[in-house]
Amino acid sequence: MKNPITFLALFIVLTGCRPEKPIEVSSYKKLEDVMLVGITVRGSSMWTIKLVNKREKILAAEQDVYQFAKSFDFSADPRNPKWTIPENWKDAGISNSIRRATFEIQDQDEQSSATQVLVSEFGMNLQQSSLPDSIVANINRWRKEMNAEEIINYTLDEKGNPIERSAATLVVPFMKKIEVAGQTMYFDKIEGTHQKKSGGGAPFMDAMMGRGGHSDMAKAFSKPSNSGSPNDASSNLPFEFTKPDDWKQIPGSQVSPLKFSVGDDEPPTSIAVSQFPASADSVNWQSTVSMWQGQLKLEKTEGEELTKITQKVPAGDLTGNMVYLVGQNEKKDTALLGVMIESGDKWFVKLQGSAKSVEAQKENFEAFVKSIQFKSDK
Repeated sequence: MKNPITFLALFIVLTGCRPEKPIEVSSYKKLEDVMLVGITVRGSSMWTIKLVNKREKILAAEQDVYQFAKSFDFSADPRNPKWTIPENWKDAGISNSIRRATFEIQDQDEQSSATQVLVSEFGMNLQQSSLPDSIVANINRWRKEMNAEEIINYTLDEKGNPIERSAATLVVPFMKKIEVAGQTMYFDKIEGTHQKKSGGGAPFMDAMMGRGGHSDMAKAFSKPSNSGSPNDASSNLPFEFTKPDDWKQIPGSQVSPLKFSVGDDEPPTSIAVSQFPASADSVNWQSTVSMWQGQLKLEKTEGEELTKITQKVPAGDLTGNMVYLVGQNEKKDTALLGVMIESGDKWFVKLQGSAKSVEAQKENFEAFVKSIQFKSDK
């Protein structure tokens, strides 16, 4: 008897039949870390929601994130939206001029780390680029953070020559779309290995803060101090100051290079000095006070009402605006003292903590602000 395999091959040749293309079997190992990010634009601001953790934690939180996004309400104040958080989310009380809120999702396994949900607002100028391109620029920034390849902005023709093609056409149409207060929030899930990198600010923040997302001051300020303090502020900042005896200097950040803590409260009472360039038009006294009021669950104050609650305070040879705010509702035990000083750049000094602690530190705070003396070569 002939070999059955040889007979089958001969049959195929004689009949002209061709076997179907074999089934291709491939395997893809899903990466362990996932970042869920959402982006929407309101006027001149871009709002983002971001969380990153192990795959199972992000997938478990995904629908709650979408419901949270849908709850955004900008009707009362475009700069300070109201929202409703899911029952298992906790307000971590971490915020600044860009990070508008931080929430923590703690699952039943209390030994594992909670998932942080970061809500941020960035000023932007869409005249420089289209909305889709701005979205993709941020997606690529986050992909870098996840150690994932960036999205290319070209493809090849049949001869292998590059054809220009907007990266936006490769991403935005395929993102999940959630309606947020009459606008669209675009969500993406990025797989990778999460690795937080320094200088990972948004593209528009990179331009605002200088090279690579860092101002020269912030880069110098990260150097260790010869005196043993967290940062050698007096030699790197463009001003001199006198620190109250009971204030403890702590490491600063890119936006707030000078920080202190005082007292034994938990969370501690904090003092932060932040810098923004004069060109940051969206950062001003009105917008900043509105942001602080939003953090303390207060109604926005503007115009003559803002003038009534604004005090003038000395800051070396300059005069700053100061406001004293006490929270309401769930923030009723929290207070804030904030000052804005303009000396080329815009400087903000903020004391925040329990109402009792802030009241006790009011005199020290005003003395600290008064001691700020900008150097003549600034």
